[in-house]
Amino acid sequence: MLREHIARIRVGPDGRICRSERGNPINASTWWQVWHKVRAASLAPEQLDGPLMVQPYCLRHAGVTRRLNEGVDEATVAAWAGHSVEVLRRIYHHSVGGQDEILIARMDAHRRRSLWGRIGDGIRHRAASAGNAWHSLTSP
Repeated sequence: MLREHIARIRVGPDGRICRSERGNPINASTWWQVWHKVRAASLAPEQLDGPLMVQPYCLRHAGVTRRLNEGVDEATVAAWAGHSVEVLRRIYHHSVGGQDEILIARMDAHRRRSLWGRIGDGIRHRAASAGNAWHSLTSP
């Protein structure tokens, strides 16, 4: 969407991609008017009194937090946000939550794979040393 906008409207001489109809920088008051309209159209009435999307910067915070909670690695999220990993951890450490179940499931899956690998290797080894084919142990 951004590339389409730049191709259609072009970047201004000062490098800005959003300008007024006359090509001037957009006033802060205009941004706020538009932001409040977007917020009102985007949130449920009961959410409007809360802290969601109070200012445009909240979208950046929400995007970083979402990516971290979706499991994107810290180094990638930090690079996308223009942070170092240390800054990312300092700012967003409180935002990453609800990961316990995901991480425990990953550890359990790894443990099961590792355990089955050891058990499976032992069965195959014993079957081979006894002269039995592996398929005879697994077929009904």
